Amino acid sequence: MMQNRKRILSLVLVLALMLSLFPATGMGKAYAQDAKAVKVGVRIESFDRNIIPYTEMEVDNFDLDEYGYGEVKAEDGPVVLHAVVKAIESVGKDAKDKKVLDAGKGDFITTIDGVSMGSTGTGMDGWMYYVNDEMPPVGINEYSLKDNDRITVVFVENYNAAYTWFDKTYVKSGTGDEIALTLNGLSYDMDEQKMKTSPISDASILVNGKELVLDGKKVRTDKDGKAVFKLDELGEYDISAQKFDEDGKVRIISRPYCKVQIEGSSKGPVPVKKHVSLDKTLNKTKAYYKNNKTELSSWWDMVAVYSSGEDIKKAPWKLPEWKSEDIKSDAAAGSYAGYILGLMAKGEDPYNVWSRDLVGELVEKQKDNGAFDKISGHIWAMIALDAAGADYDKAGAIDYLIKQQKNDGGYAWGEDNTPEAAGDPDMTGMALVALSNHREVKGVEGTIKKALDYLKETQLPTGGFASWGNDNANSVATVISGLVAVGEDVLSDAWIKDSNTMLDALARFMLDDGAFSYVLDPKKSNGMATSQAFIALNDLKNGKTVWNSLGITKSVPKGDKDLDKDQDKVEDKKTEKVNEDINTDANQKDKTGTKSPKTGDKGIYLYMLLAVMSAAILMYPIYGKKRKMSTR
Repeated sequence: MMQNRKRILSLVLVLALMLSLFPATGMGKAYAQDAKAVKVGVRIESFDRNIIPYTEMEVDNFDLDEYGYGEVKAEDGPVVLHAVVKAIESVGKDAKDKKVLDAGKGDFITTIDGVSMGSTGTGMDGWMYYVNDEMPPVGINEYSLKDNDRITVVFVENYNAAYTWFDKTYVKSGTGDEIALTLNGLSYDMDEQKMKTSPISDASILVNGKELVLDGKKVRTDKDGKAVFKLDELGEYDISAQKFDEDGKVRIISRPYCKVQIEGSSKGPVPVKKHVSLDKTLNKTKAYYKNNKTELSSWWDMVAVYSSGEDIKKAPWKLPEWKSEDIKSDAAAGSYAGYILGLMAKGEDPYNVWSRDLVGELVEKQKDNGAFDKISGHIWAMIALDAAGADYDKAGAIDYLIKQQKNDGGYAWGEDNTPEAAGDPDMTGMALVALSNHREVKGVEGTIKKALDYLKETQLPTGGFASWGNDNANSVATVISGLVAVGEDVLSDAWIKDSNTMLDALARFMLDDGAFSYVLDPKKSNGMATSQAFIALNDLKNGKTVWNSLGITKSVPKGDKDLDKDQDKVEDKKTEKVNEDINTDANQKDKTGTKSPKTGDKGIYLYMLLAVMSAAILMYPIYGKKRKMSTR
């Protein structure tokens, strides 16, 4: 009996040893979480109303199982379904509620915001999706997204309806000036047996959901799909169109979309208005957090409240209980940066958390060309590492960042674009924050100067900025933080456009309770817009950006004689920790170059070891029976 037990124990140990040599990759789900986060635009239209206006967002490959959907079928994520889920959640709706979003098994949308197949009673209605105004031949869980994709999800009353879009998605004009839009449609040509694009004639133009009537006549598109009209009052307008069948009952086109901004007569200046008060605006948003958002669920919120001088470790603030498994070792650089910045905001050491060195792990992600990831992840990695006082290849990182600047002086999302690509104010603002820490490096000042020229050139008459054609709160907030980082006086005459400051522009998006909306229509509370706006307001008030202040201990007054000594001790501790991690990591490599799993990966090995032991126990009666038979 004792000999049998020893043999079984030996079998278990041998199998466990073999399993420990297996790499962790490929053993999890069929998707790579946090891989290839992309920036896309999403718009969701019902047959008679807009559900989600065109909204830009960064989408990663998060776990869809939580929403009741199967594995992603595309080789590379994220997919369209990821973007739809995130768009639904961006307006405060619960994407796990099947009445809000039902995508079947993940490949076909049946319901969004209560609008479902059969809602119109035609027997031919349903949800369709398009990417870059084309119909993909695969399901929403199979289409891999790439940077700058434009996703449109529409509900049609008849599957034969034409999918339509205007030739412009954003128009800036003066009162009384002519506005010209051309309506194009994509539909199936029965004669040619293929999808075909053609102009849509005799479609009624809608302004904020109502048919536009000028001089007693409805404004319609002509035979070439063109409609010309004027708007006399200042403001922003949502432009769409509709066209019915011969009976006037069923819409035969999907709803297109264009944002029109009327800024005053082109023959005269925009009227001067009183500037917004920074203190009143800031206090109102601070009150919003204290009255409505004491649970800081994201690192953005934690940094935002921290930037206002609050100690978020104390009441009334409630912080997320992050765990090691929340940030896997193969996570993207941008995800690492978020955790590092959030940890510092709540007073924890990213060099030593959950028995891990997140700073050292992020440093290891830097490539030979100096990059940590695509431009967004690269910028955030630099900001986080600089805030933590990390030792990394700064020269390589700066050189890579400088080379990503576009010809117009701005920075654009993604890296698979040409120098001729148009810059984006959000990316340019964050690039300024990253560059501000390295102004002594050759080439940085020139890069900053070109970025400032780009922002002055693209600033809107409202004082704000538009990203992907949308004047929005996030863009102006990000630019404010970037300008503060490089020492610009944001509220000075140099940055006033048509009598409007950037603070004036940002305040337009504030709601009555102090929260912020992403866009003006619909004007709804948006978590990301609110946190970014709060950071920008505090940056203006403090005269420095929080992104360059997170690593400073607030409890030590300026001028303290021991400040430099204390800081040196912190830096020495960080350096020792990084060197210790590098040496340990090198010793853990096996002969094939495979690293032993880090803390975040140990769970799978324990699970596998338990499985082997269970199998051995089950095999024991069989082994014993065979042994008895062999001794007869």
